[in-house]
Amino acid sequence: MFGSILGVDYDDVVAVAVVTLAVMVVVFFGYRQLLFTTFDPDVAESSGISTARVDALLMVVLSASILVSMQVLGVTLIAATLAIPASIARMLTNSFRDMLFLATGIGAVTGFVGMNQPPPRHPVRSDHRARRGDRVRRGLPGLGSRTRSRLAGIDHH
Repeated sequence: MFGSILGVDYDDVVAVAVVTLAVMVVVFFGYRQLLFTTFDPDVAESSGISTARVDALLMVVLSASILVSMQVLGVTLIAATLAIPASIARMLTNSFRDMLFLATGIGAVTGFVGMNQPPPRHPVRSDHRARRGDRVRRGLPGLGSRTRSRLAGIDHH
């Protein structure tokens, strides 16, 4: 579900590097076709671009990216890694070229910061409400029994 950095070996790193290089080559040489097909597939088709081929190439590139990052990230983080930087970049610019660079930069920076973030010293406990109720029922110093009952949700009429 979440992947493990400890399970990554040399072959996984090489696979990620090869797929990254392949994606860069596809985007560099197929930039115009990707741009045209993405924003107006009907006009691209009438202009002679095989949109089915461009769509298939995009699916292969995306599938290869997901496949090689599965061991490191896991399913949940792959979805976030693909969607969130692209969404943020789309909100910041309307230029396809700027969007490509911005999404890549956002993904790289957030990934780097997330990997180097120290673990929290005091993790947040999810049972804080239950503990509060226990303290109220046991009795807080300085509170009468009627106030303690009212705070605990017990009504005496």
